[in-house]
Amino acid sequence: MIQFLADAIDQLDVAPDQLASVILMNPILRRILTGTENPLDLRRILDDGQLLLVNLDKGRIGEDAAVALGSFLVSHLSLAGDN
Repeated sequence: MIQFLADAIDQLDVAPDQLASVILMNPILRRILTGTENPLDLRRILDDGQLLLVNLDKGRIGEDAAVALGSFLVSHLSLAGDN
């Protein structure tokens, strides 16, 4: 999964430092990431051994946004696991 996302980021027309802009420019992703209802606690998901499924269908949110969100989630899951 991580290698898939790394390969996908390499193929993006967007520089990695602009991924945040890609995410925040997309109204669906902006609502997901900045919304206050039903916050996602990645640490609790890891601690409780739960399964996180995320539909990154690029047809709905666009390919750049799907890759950006996927890389964002993988990096934050990694950080949550380090704590």
